[in-house]
Amino acid sequence: MSQDDSLPLLLCGPQVRRVDKNRCFIWIATSRRCSAEVVIFPSGTDDVRGRSTPASTDVVRLGKNFFVYLFRIEPDEADSFEVDKLLEYDVMIEDRSLSDMGYSNLALPGFKRPSFFIPSQGKSLLVGSCRKPHGSAQSSAGAMSSDALSYAWTLLEKSAHDMDQRPSALLLLGDQIYADDVAGPLLESLKVTARTLFEDDEEIPGIGSVSAIGYGTRWEVAYRIGFTTGEGAHHLLAFSEFVAMYLAVYGGYRSPVPVRAPALNGAAQTATDTLEGEDERNLRARVEAFLEACQHVRCLLANIPTYAIFDDHEVTDDWYIDRRARENVEKVAGARRVVVNALCAYWAFQGWGNDPDSFNHEFFGAIEDGIQAVDRRADAGRKLEEMLISCQRWHFVTSTEPPVIFLDTRTQRSYAGALGLGHLAGPLSLDWLWAEAKKIKSTHKYLPIYIAAVTPVLGYMPLEFLQGALSRLLKRVLEIADIDHESWIAEREGYFALIRMLMDAGVSDCIFLGGDVHYGFAKKGIFEHRSEKCRLMQVVSSPLNNESAGSIRLKYLDSIVGHRRERRVGYLGRQFRNRIRRILRPWIIDPAVFNGLHRPDTSNGEAWYDEASLISIEGHDEILMNRGHIAILWLKDGEPDRVEFRYRGENEVAMSRLR
Repeated sequence: MSQDDSLPLLLCGPQVRRVDKNRCFIWIATSRRCSAEVVIFPSGTDDVRGRSTPASTDVVRLGKNFFVYLFRIEPDEADSFEVDKLLEYDVMIEDRSLSDMGYSNLALPGFKRPSFFIPSQGKSLLVGSCRKPHGSAQSSAGAMSSDALSYAWTLLEKSAHDMDQRPSALLLLGDQIYADDVAGPLLESLKVTARTLFEDDEEIPGIGSVSAIGYGTRWEVAYRIGFTTGEGAHHLLAFSEFVAMYLAVYGGYRSPVPVRAPALNGAAQTATDTLEGEDERNLRARVEAFLEACQHVRCLLANIPTYAIFDDHEVTDDWYIDRRARENVEKVAGARRVVVNALCAYWAFQGWGNDPDSFNHEFFGAIEDGIQAVDRRADAGRKLEEMLISCQRWHFVTSTEPPVIFLDTRTQRSYAGALGLGHLAGPLSLDWLWAEAKKIKSTHKYLPIYIAAVTPVLGYMPLEFLQGALSRLLKRVLEIADIDHESWIAEREGYFALIRMLMDAGVSDCIFLGGDVHYGFAKKGIFEHRSEKCRLMQVVSSPLNNESAGSIRLKYLDSIVGHRRERRVGYLGRQFRNRIRRILRPWIIDPAVFNGLHRPDTSNGEAWYDEASLISIEGHDEILMNRGHIAILWLKDGEPDRVEFRYRGENEVAMSRLR
């Protein structure tokens, strides 16, 4: 079958990815292989400042009608791109500009083309995570989407020409899609897009044809291949479905959301069993409102350098949460196939542009050959599985000023204890982090280190304490995944190893950026070991569009705990007293929870402690931001000054001062 002429040539993008004064990377997805180039101009002029060439353009074919391009643009002549100057760019596809193709709306007001800038010193960063299409709190038909990422476009509109106010980069800290928790109507739309672009029907080992799975019954498949998600009724499985999801949430090509749902059991449909109930209509209304707002997300990504890392929902809820989950993927062919499909789509839409130098043409060839293989169980498919499952290239350091270290807290875990809880950064990851921290300290001697650690390192202690107690009390009844017990402090030895390693690298000030938990906050603390101290700060921005169902419980905990200073204690080694503490921890209240009652002697090297307190949100009684939001981290001379939690609504902003 030839390519569908109704398909747009430009399926998604353009997106600004990694940029610095020597190179800029622009990403697009198209429906066929074509001649394309990117041209960069100083803002307001038609003078060419840099141009991609065929040799500097990488293209990978991932389906019959799906190609991804990454353009590398270097400045003309031998000098570099200007810093602190607005730059515009155009994508020329077969000699047609973005405006010629009908994409003039991607430019900010007052600009002819999409734009960005390269700051000499970053002043503001957009930070967010957790974006589920039907995660809006509104449920009535016709409701406006509360997606904070689409709202962020208005922040760029208002500050388009003011580089002191215009955010210089977007940091996405995980759960950019929800592969396991997909609304039924949305999945039906994604399946149409997948068939149009790929024209195939993938067979999952041990499961069979994806198209033969009945509506609302994919939880059975997820259970059969060992996934632990509790929301898997419409789980993404085929590679083409993951691609269709990314296209939809990034404002690219998508198929209409059907008005009626298929029969629940996949049987012959009747007028009765395909009519939507009220809940289904409201769900579809929320999805449609979200997708309609995604046009603003496409504009946002076209005008701001973006860096992104995965958490679990890009693959499945609680992906690799413990040793058993990791071993399941290694042993079960169906689970391994779904994970590889998810990672391949993540690479194409997110991972590739973070640090393009991490991926060479051998990697591209393995992706292209493996994902298109007629029999994915043959050599090319097996090579792709082995390469992606063992890949250690997902972590990276941004080219922003100051740089931000992004940690891979999923595939680099190590597991300890009878429960197999994960240290979110295993030995190899910590070695890499140590080297990168040393490198940054050598060029940014007096500035703090910024680390995107995905989940909070300094978390909200009351919830973490409850999770830890439940996991030990009910370990024979509950799975780790049942209570989502995967915080950095869940295994204190892993938490200690992270901070101690940073101190060994000469880091005395560290700013952690996180998400995942569906509430936002800022926190200050200090870590002490062997009489050495490291000042810590945590900024959490979550969710973009998945408001917490437990906000009432959080407010109740807020009222009890308030701004009380929290203290945590850890002991090293295998001392007898440490074993006793481990045994008794679920049954007694650790005195370290309470302020001032317990302070260990850290000079002997056997103990560490930290103490921290939440930072007030101005104008709010609560200390946690429960509403869907995106955060703006404002910097002053390379140090954090304040964080604003922005959510949809006229001039709605909550702010914490960090200095």
